[in-house]
Amino acid sequence: MAIFVAGLQRFRVKVGNRSRAVFTNVASAAKHSWTDGSPITASPGVPVVTANLKGSIQLTFPGPWLAHIMATGIAPDGTPVGYARDIEYNLRGANIPAGPPHGSTVGGPHAMALTVGGFRRLVAAINAETPR
Repeated sequence: MAIFVAGLQRFRVKVGNRSRAVFTNVASAAKHSWTDGSPITASPGVPVVTANLKGSIQLTFPGPWLAHIMATGIAPDGTPVGYARDIEYNLRGANIPAGPPHGSTVGGPHAMALTVGGFRRLVAAINAETPR
């Protein structure tokens, strides 16, 4: 009986470690999809002219099983990023620099929405590539 209990304990630890790896890797991949784009989610990533918008998107882990990915509205150098909403929704307002797409040759609108829409595919891909 002791051998069975020890084996069960090893299995529990292994499953817990793998679950932690999948969770952490999915959170990182979701942030990457939003900021840099992903073929899995079809997100183009955020447009990059000054890197302020990209730099304002942060990933934090406030709890053991809680991840936050959010646009803070402030670039790492302290510059306000007031145009994030306009870019996500592909609006042309006073906050948007002229030029296609929004003055950037990379990225595009709806990066966050496409990341959210492709989240299940992202989880499946990370789960498949995480060692068992």
